[in-house]
Amino acid sequence: ETSSNLRYARSYNCKRSGGERITIIGKNFGTKEPSQVTIGGQVCGYVVHHPERPQEQLSCETPPMNGILNPNVMVRNGLLSELVDTVPYFRYAVPPPKPVDLSFSNIASRSIDMSWGVGGNYWEQMVYTGFFIQWKTSTQDDWTSSMVVGNITTTTLGGLE
Repeated sequence: ETSSNLRYARSYNCKRSGGERITIIGKNFGTKEPSQVTIGGQVCGYVVHHPERPQEQLSCETPPMNGILNPNVMVRNGLLSELVDTVPYFRYAVPPPKPVDLSFSNIASRSIDMSWGVGGNYWEQMVYTGFFIQWKTSTQDDWTSSMVVGNITTTTLGGLE
């Protein structure tokens, strides 16, 4: 059973390369001919209507991102082509916000402690799963060392030269 609240649901973090199967719930999608779905003006491929609720639920494969981060999703009834609805409830993945307030302490001959704050708002912070830290010596152009830390905001870099 569909709920009017579902109309206001939103997709977050869909792959920029496309190819993800998404489900769209609404009304009047049609039953005889497949609906046409576009995301940001690009065709959402392999549209399949739900076998038991074809008028209310369908799925399709997302297209690659075309430069629009929050594109509109348009569904056009397959038989009644003038029956169209467009909604802004889709979002491609974005990189996590940059850390803020980077600071260093306990500087020793071969190690240093570093601390930082998590950037962005509450929803943007939810995409963090850890931090990738890189460093290099002052005489080199390339990043020579790195480490991955989990959801922490303080760590010690050891083995420095």
